[in-house]
Amino acid sequence: MPDPDGDRAGRIIILCWGSALTVMTKWDRTDDRETGDRAPAAQSISAYLKKEELSELLASMQLRKFRKGDFVFRASDADQNVYFLRQGRIKLYRLSEEGREIIMRFCVSGELFGLIDTVRGTRRVISAQACSESEVYMMARDQFHEYLETHGRLAVFIMTMFSRRVHALGDMLTKFISSDVNARVVWIIKHLSDRHGVRFGDDVEISIPLTHQEIANMAGTTRQTVTTVLAELRRQDIVFPENHRIRVRYDRLLALIGGGASESSVRVDVEPGRR
Repeated sequence: MPDPDGDRAGRIIILCWGSALTVMTKWDRTDDRETGDRAPAAQSISAYLKKEELSELLASMQLRKFRKGDFVFRASDADQNVYFLRQGRIKLYRLSEEGREIIMRFCVSGELFGLIDTVRGTRRVISAQACSESEVYMMARDQFHEYLETHGRLAVFIMTMFSRRVHALGDMLTKFISSDVNARVVWIIKHLSDRHGVRFGDDVEISIPLTHQEIANMAGTTRQTVTTVLAELRRQDIVFPENHRIRVRYDRLLALIGGGASESSVRVDVEPGRR
């Protein structure tokens, strides 16, 4: 018989690896503009490279445009390209053995994606789907390798990015294994706030539209559980969901999880034990 705990652990590892693809560096709290500017993305190659370096890179790539719902690539594709998202939003996900969608992360403007399978030279194990009208630059694997040989700053950026991913993987794996399902939803809200947060005074608004099902697909749970947890967080004046957007009272969120010091400190007392 299948081992439910083993299956859950496998899903958590997959989820954590996907989450680790993003460096979860918090927005700069000293940059407290009331207009709500987006936090600098720690994975943004646009923010790292000089303007002329980025222009040179894009000049070496091919531009493709995708409509909402289009696939950049699918799992099992023999695709061997590296991608740079110039504009839009891309969902990276894979399917569990039961056919359940597990969202690894959302790729936003300024990021490279599709690197891991390209480096390994294997078929795709995840799918990349446009969540909105998107402009994507692409470069073939061999051409990208040659480009890195003569562009050291880009190579350093990628090495640093992978190093941070490994660190983030361990961090997320520890949190998820030691957390119940309610706490996992809270950690996902914090992760999304850190990664996609736009500042509005003391609040942070997650700048990408999200459905309860998408959050469930990131936390490895059900839509009903996410709805219940968000309702409890709303009752505690911690989150304010509206029209697929979530505004977070960030200091209260940190207080709920003990400032991030201990995974076991997360307590959301709604339907404990639900998986």
